[in-house]
Amino acid sequence: IPSTVGQLSQIESLYMDSNQLTGSIPDSIGNLTTMEYCYLFDNFLTGSLPESIGTLSKVVFLGLNDNLLSGTIPSTIGNLQSANEVYLYSNSLVGPIPTSIGNLSGMTDMSWSANELTGTIPSSLGTLSDFFFFSVFNNMLSGSVPASIGNLFQLSSLDVYTNYLSGTIP
Repeated sequence: IPSTVGQLSQIESLYMDSNQLTGSIPDSIGNLTTMEYCYLFDNFLTGSLPESIGTLSKVVFLGLNDNLLSGTIPSTIGNLQSANEVYLYSNSLVGPIPTSIGNLSGMTDMSWSANELTGTIPSSLGTLSDFFFFSVFNNMLSGSVPASIGNLFQLSSLDVYTNYLSGTIP
C-alpha cells in the first residue's frame, strides 16, 4: 500500500481486501479521517499496526484480519469512537489487549482470535454495552475472565477457548 494513500483525504470507503498486497500499512493511513469502511483483510500485509490508526475517528468497520501483521495492538485503537466492528484475527499480533478498548462505546463485534496475544482480558471490556460478539480464541491470554463481562447484556457469543485462562467463571 503506497504511503500516498494518505492523500485521499475525502475517501469514505477503502476496499482492498482479498488480493495479494504486501508490505506494511503506512502511517499515512491516519490521514484518512473521513474513512468509514476499511477493508484490507485477506492479503499479505506485514509489520505493525501504525499508531496513526487511532486517528480514524469515523471508521465504522476495520477489517485487517487474515494478514501477516505483527507487533502489538496500539492503545490508540481506543480512539476509534465510531467503530462497530474491528477484525484483527489470523495475524501474528503479540502483547496485551489494550485497556483502551473500553472507550469504544459503539463496538458490537470484535474478533482478535488466532494471534499471539498475552496478558489478561481487560475489565474495561465490561463498559461496552452494545457488544454482542467477542472472540479472542487461540491466543495466549491468561488470568481470569473479568467479572465485568456480566455487564454485557447484549453479548451473544463469547469465544475465549484455547488460551491459558484460569479461575472461576464469573
